[in-house]
Amino acid sequence: MNPLPLACPLLTSDEDFQIVADAIVKATASYDDGKTDICFMGHGTEAESNGVYAKMQQVLTDGGYAHYYVGTVEATPSLEDVLALVQAGSYERVVLQPLMIVAGDHANNDMAGDEEGSWKTTFEAAGYQVECLVNGLGELEEIQNLLVAHAQAAMAGEEDEENYETGDASLDNPRNQDEDRRERAAGGQLRHQLQRQPPPDHRRHRGGYGEGLP
Repeated sequence: MNPLPLACPLLTSDEDFQIVADAIVKATASYDDGKTDICFMGHGTEAESNGVYAKMQQVLTDGGYAHYYVGTVEATPSLEDVLALVQAGSYERVVLQPLMIVAGDHANNDMAGDEEGSWKTTFEAAGYQVECLVNGLGELEEIQNLLVAHAQAAMAGEEDEENYETGDASLDNPRNQDEDRRERAAGGQLRHQLQRQPPPDHRRHRGGYGEGLP
């Protein structure tokens, strides 16, 4: 039996970071009115991979979006870190959105909840008008396509990835035609699953399963 191939995480290459940054900027463009800070809440971890959040912040800042901020629920940058950055500016409004594949417990409660200590109530207490966008990254077509691309690369294997880079994976090759059909079918299934995410109340599970960036 062949081992199950594992795809790379969503944020792996520099290109991945740029694709995700462009996608979230595009999705929130209507709120970028010169008076609004846009803050994204990731999950966070004590592992070394937590560095993806600082890198995403750098990509956004380098792209000219200095009023876009990235924080986490369970690590750094923390809510306090993000609040301090927002307060250092002069904007009067804040939009909050999860930087997670699905909008589950963390998004509904830690970010958009009405209880004391949530991101929403913390920014409101600091005097800001707050709007919460409870939508997971998995709802964005660009993110769906990136996840599918990673899955297809894993299914193809390293040898086939090298062939694609050198042009040896031409669809003129019958073996590659069969492989392409299999990958397209798998990609379509993954997109279908992402597009059929249940409403937030059906996904609520303390600890936010599946919410964090893979």
